[in-house]
Amino acid sequence: MAQVQRKVEEVKGVMMQNVEQVLVRGERLDVLVDRTDDLRDQAQQFQRQGTKLRKRMWWQNFRMKIILAAVVVVLVVVIFLLACYSGGRNCTKTGSNNTAPAPAGQNNLAADNNVVPGGVSMPEQTASALVPAAAPAAPQGATIPTQVPAAATPAASQG
Repeated sequence: MAQVQRKVEEVKGVMMQNVEQVLVRGERLDVLVDRTDDLRDQAQQFQRQGTKLRKRMWWQNFRMKIILAAVVVVLVVVIFLLACYSGGRNCTKTGSNNTAPAPAGQNNLAADNNVVPGGVSMPEQTASALVPAAAPAAPQGATIPTQVPAAATPAASQG
């Protein structure tokens, strides 16, 4: 009987150790579950902050594009106005030739009908008059002298 009692005590000790290990493991699992919940909350908070930051950066980028577009439009308008109104010209009037009057003694090229693209004035000649005429034909039976280069003559090659 003493031997059975000893074995019962031994089994009881092993069972107590197992129960203690289960309790410790349960505490560790509780800590792990708490950490998991905290991590999930942090991940959700990070996702919300990321979404908020992405939206804020999109609006900032959108505002910069709008500002840049406005600056470009203003620059184009300023350049147009400077080009249009410089020198006393007014290119927004309709029904005029859109040129300033020529100073005395000079031709107004824009009013000249012989102005070619690029603003160069051309005398009143036709295009055919600008093409050189063909050489006159030689009379029948006449020979046309040709010049032979000096290197091709026999005297130049001997010498």
